[in-house]
Amino acid sequence: MTKYEPSYVRAPQLNTVMMFRNAKSHYNVGYNNLNLEIARSYYASKRLSLSPHFGVNSAWIDLDQNVHYTLDLSGPTPLDGTIWKLNTKSFAWGLGPRAGLNTEIYLGDGFSLTSNLSASLLYSYVRGNIHFKPDANSLRNQQGGIIERKMKSKNHLFTPSMQMFLGLIWQTYMMEDTKHLTLGAGYEVNYYWRMNQMLEMDETRNSTLNQVTLVTDGYENNSEDVMFYGITFKIKLEF
Repeated sequence: MTKYEPSYVRAPQLNTVMMFRNAKSHYNVGYNNLNLEIARSYYASKRLSLSPHFGVNSAWIDLDQNVHYTLDLSGPTPLDGTIWKLNTKSFAWGLGPRAGLNTEIYLGDGFSLTSNLSASLLYSYVRGNIHFKPDANSLRNQQGGIIERKMKSKNHLFTPSMQMFLGLIWQTYMMEDTKHLTLGAGYEVNYYWRMNQMLEMDETRNSTLNQVTLVTDGYENNSEDVMFYGITFKIKLEF
C-alpha cells in the first residue's frame, strides 16, 4: 500500500512560507466599454458590403478577488484553523483611437453573415492594491513584525486591445421604410493586453536605522492580459 505525504495549499500571492489546509476564492469583474465612431458603407458586389470605421474607444475594467485561507499548523495550537484573508484589486481606465472593418455577406431574405474586426491603442491609468489580514489578533506582531499588510500601485501605460465578432443577422425595414430593424447573434471576443495589474508580494527586505530594524515588503504587478468572450445577441433599431 502506497503512503502519500500530507498535501498543503500555498498562497502564491503572499511572501510567506506558511501552509494552508484549504482556500476559497471569489472573483468579481466589472466591465464597461464605450465606442464613438464614424463609418461609411459601400458595396464591393451585390452580395458583399464593407464598412470601415474610425473613432475613439474607452474601457473600464475593475477586477476584485477575495481569498480565504485556512491556516494549517499540523498541531493542536490556538492558531491552527484560523482564517487569513486576502483581497487584491485592479482598476483600469483607458482612452485611445480605434479603427476597424465591418463586413457583411448577404444570403437572401434579409439574412446575412457579418464580421467585425477592430483594434484600439489605449492610454491607460491602472491602479492596483493588495490587503492581507489574518482574522485572529494573536497573529499580529509575530516574529517581530506585523503580519497585516497593505500595498498600492499606480501605473500609466499603453494597452493595445482587439475586438472581434462573427455571427448571423436578420434585417428588415418597417413603417413604410422609415425604420430599420436588425436582429442577430454571434461569437464575440474582446482582448486587452496588460490590463490586469493586481499585486503580488515580493521579497521582504530587512534594514537597520538607528538600531531599529525596519521590515519592508516588496511587490510586483501581475501585468497580465484580460479577455472577454462568448455569445452576443444584438438588437438595433434605426430611424
